[in-house]
Amino acid sequence: MENSVYNKEENRMGTMPVPRLVIQTGVPLMLSLLINSLYNFVDSIFVARLSEDALTAVSLSSPVQTMMAALGCGIAVGLNAVMEEPETVLLIDAWKDQAAIDAHHASPMMGKISELREKYDLHMEVERYVSDVDGLPNEDMKFIRN
Repeated sequence: MENSVYNKEENRMGTMPVPRLVIQTGVPLMLSLLINSLYNFVDSIFVARLSEDALTAVSLSSPVQTMMAALGCGIAVGLNAVMEEPETVLLIDAWKDQAAIDAHHASPMMGKISELREKYDLHMEVERYVSDVDGLPNEDMKFIRN
């Protein structure tokens, strides 16, 4: 693409002509959905040969499969928005109790992460999805720099 109108470092959504952008992003999506629908249709034909109950089971599970795919796409779009900033890193961790968090913080890996944070002056934002009645424990606070 030597004579390209846009720079590859720029956001294509803001610089490419809309018709070209719709074709480049929409056609692969439409083909993917078409192939998925054809797969489900052919699958239903073969399952119908087994029995009516089997076809009923496939028909009833289809909306669940569609909802799972929609949920996955929604999560992917949401994460894409979060990760849009080049300096953003999203870490998701879960521990069963404070002792497990303390053991994690005492690990060599967390020591290395702390060294890198100090070396490169990195900052982080922490969001907790479990309410802490007394606020964040002091053991956790030494890992947070706003």
